[in-house]
This record gives sequence, C-alpha cells and structure tokens, in this order.
Amino acid sequence: MSEHLEERIEAVAKAGLQLFADEFEDHTGRLNVVTLYATDGHDYSHLKEHLSEEAEVLEDDLFFLNSPLTIKNETVALVRLEHPDGEHSQIGECDFALDDWLEFETKNKKKKWVEIIDEEEFHMVRFTDPEKDVILVFTNPPVSISESVEIVDEDADGVNEDYE
Repeated sequence: MSEHLEERIEAVAKAGLQLFADEFEDHTGRLNVVTLYATDGHDYSHLKEHLSEEAEVLEDDLFFLNSPLTIKNETVALVRLEHPDGEHSQIGECDFALDDWLEFETKNKKKKWVEIIDEEEFHMVRFTDPEKDVILVFTNPPVSISESVEIVDEDADGVNEDYE
C-alpha cells in the first residue's frame, strides 16, 4: 500500500478511535468503516487510483483493502472515499458498529453535536463537533459486506481465507 494512502487511513482511524473513547467512554463497539474526505478533485482521483490498486471495489466509493490495516488493535478493512463538498473541515469519518445500539441512541440523542437520522433502511447517529478532525457515525444496521470477499493471508504461504 502506498505510504500516503496508509497515512491518510491511519490518521482518520486514530482520530476517530480517540474521539470515540473520549466522548462515548461508556459504550463499546468496533471500527467498521473509515471514510476519507478528498480535499479537491485531484485528491479524489489520486486516492481513488491508489485504492483501486490496493483494494477490491465493492461499490463506486467503498473499497475492501487487500491487506487490512491494524490500527490501535482494530482491523480496518473497509474504506469509503467521499468527494469534496465544502461543508466539512474534517479529514474523514469513522463508522462504528456498536455492541448495544438502543442503549447508545437513548443515552446520547440529546448530547451536543449529535444528530439522529432515521431512514427507512437504517438509523444513524452522527457526532459532528466542528472543532474535531473527524466525524463519528453509528449506523443500525451497521455497514457490512453483503457477500464473502476473498483475501490472501500472505503470512500463511498463500492460503486464502474468507472474510465476511
């Protein structure tokens, strides 16, 4: 993986994990998706090119890394890429799968910077503090890979494993 791409993913993941620990210390969950916000059209094209080389394209903007990264004891395998929109000063967002969605939503729905989004297909809690580098997203049901994706475990002499 290119050093630049890995650094971008790591920066968003570390900031998101720290923010989750600081703001929602009473809750547990796992980092599910790291979203990189492109700074401009050139940055978007550059990141998409590198992600396309380093990952399986699941959707136009969602990638499954060929070699998932381990960051602060979390495995990062899903990366989303967002076009620049001029609305966010943040570098990206982290989507977490929670161990107890209902308790989390109930306890935090009135917290400053929290927005509740109810859609037919999913429910979302979004935490957007404009002073922070990342946005935290908690979806129910969590973002997932709908079908098995084959990855190669290079440490196991080419033995393939299924990741779901």
